[in-house]
Amino acid sequence: MYRLIATTLLISSLISCNWFKGAARKAKEVKNAPPKTEIGGGGEGARFENKIEMIELQSGGIRRTSFLHVPSNMRDGAPLVISLHGGLKESDVKGRLMARAWSSEFDKGIVFAFPNSSYSGSEKAWFGFMDGRDSMKDINFMRDLIDDIADRVAIDKSKVYLIGFSAGAGFTWYASCVDPQTYAGFATTSMMIEYTLQETCQPSVKRPMIHIHGARDKKVDPNGTPITGPIQLTEDWLVGNRRCTKQPRETPVIRGGGEVLARGKVFDCRTCGSVEMWIVEKGEHCWPTKNECGGVDADKLILDYWRREAGFPS
Repeated sequence: MYRLIATTLLISSLISCNWFKGAARKAKEVKNAPPKTEIGGGGEGARFENKIEMIELQSGGIRRTSFLHVPSNMRDGAPLVISLHGGLKESDVKGRLMARAWSSEFDKGIVFAFPNSSYSGSEKAWFGFMDGRDSMKDINFMRDLIDDIADRVAIDKSKVYLIGFSAGAGFTWYASCVDPQTYAGFATTSMMIEYTLQETCQPSVKRPMIHIHGARDKKVDPNGTPITGPIQLTEDWLVGNRRCTKQPRETPVIRGGGEVLARGKVFDCRTCGSVEMWIVEKGEHCWPTKNECGGVDADKLILDYWRREAGFPS
């Protein structure tokens, strides 16, 4: 019962922030006025809108939607990156926020999908994370989305990667436990793994994972939340689950402007090459970019990691 109450309180926090809701409303407005949101831009401003399209598909007998970016230099066998937004009430606009975050990587040979979690106007996050209903509903949606995109463009279905921000990261942790074979690699930002998953997660395949978190995140405090514990607990769980060395092989830092912007830990693992944990020193509950939320390019950090550890094309 305690966890259920804590879960309800946390998801309410993740979806009720006026700043984020206002940003979502702005995302619907004119293209020359891109919103300032928890999801930072990739330097493209409003121009990213011309690079994405909304697609529709049926999953579980229900209409679902996603934004899709197909690169202008598309080649057969392109990788697919699926990027999941955080909790938000507005429907059919959420994926656009993640598209803005990744816009600097558009037209570089990568197919991107930015699905929307809400398909009835009432769902606020992703099934399987902080939700007691049909936890496989969004797992199946991701599979259906991959199949739908593969029917549209010639992606390599062995090169599908899943990323999540905040509540989307919670679902990404869940997918890494119950459906790892669908993906080649995972990345999570701004949400640690939930207690229940730590206790039950037994993935059939253990894929590479990178986690990024803001040291100043007040919504999902790295010092701990009621449903996750502190980030150190997530690190300990991940290192144990992937059968990694207890001590990091290296502790890289990212510097800029004469100061340390982010600190990382790289652990060698028996099951998946390595896993990485990163703390963005000035990062808050937002997507890190060079210009916002800590001055670290999370897109590049994630893609470079996948290139080293998860077979992502160079």
